[in-house]
Amino acid sequence: MAFEVLAAGVLLTGADGEPLAKLIPGGQPNPHPNVAESEMAPPVLGPGQRASLRTPKPLPAGLTPATRARLSGRWYAADGVAGGIAPGSSVDVLDDGSFRGRQDRNDACAPGGHWAADDNGRLLSTSLPRALVDCGPDTEVGDGFLAAARAGFDGTELVLLDADGGETVRLVRGDEQSR
Repeated sequence: MAFEVLAAGVLLTGADGEPLAKLIPGGQPNPHPNVAESEMAPPVLGPGQRASLRTPKPLPAGLTPATRARLSGRWYAADGVAGGIAPGSSVDVLDDGSFRGRQDRNDACAPGGHWAADDNGRLLSTSLPRALVDCGPDTEVGDGFLAAARAGFDGTELVLLDADGGETVRLVRGDEQSR
């Protein structure tokens, strides 16, 4: 899956490049007898949510944009345990547009969801529900993936950046990681 920002919305496309959906501001779902009326109204976004949807800053000089093909794989923190990252946590980024965080201690704590990327290093991910009971304060590698708005490579390291251009985490492929 990929996405393209249009003048009036976002176009989501499948792996074959065919359009899947066009998201238009102010759009509404078609009425359905099995859907509550309250679920048919457009969401109301607060200032924080609107800020999180703005166009992220470009990749810093020196980083090569991560493409969809290069993102697929299992990724670990580049230094084994990046500041505050749970030991043994990783993220599996799958070709089908899904991702799943993993953690030695408790996979239920790790995020999972769906992702899309363009060829300019832009990354969009959404989270599925997850249990947070007994998860502890450590951040998962998957949380860094979920928080990222841009992805680029510094050599073989995958550098994930938030919308302001700050690094969320540096990752290496599973076969390059020395735990």
